[in-house]
Amino acid sequence: MKEVDARGLSCPEPMMLTEEAVKSEKGAIRILVTEPHQRMNVEKCARDHGRE
Repeated sequence: MKEVDARGLSCPEPMMLTEEAVKSEKGAIRILVTEPHQRMNVEKCARDHGRE
């Protein structure tokens, strides 16, 4: 499982790292963020790219 540590980063960095990971990794990805709104954005990005 690929892990992306985006804790402490400001927007839009977590989203950019999420998009990069989703495009390059076919398996499971764990993305760590600090703020609740970042989690919602990351989840939406993953869904938009066909991930759960």
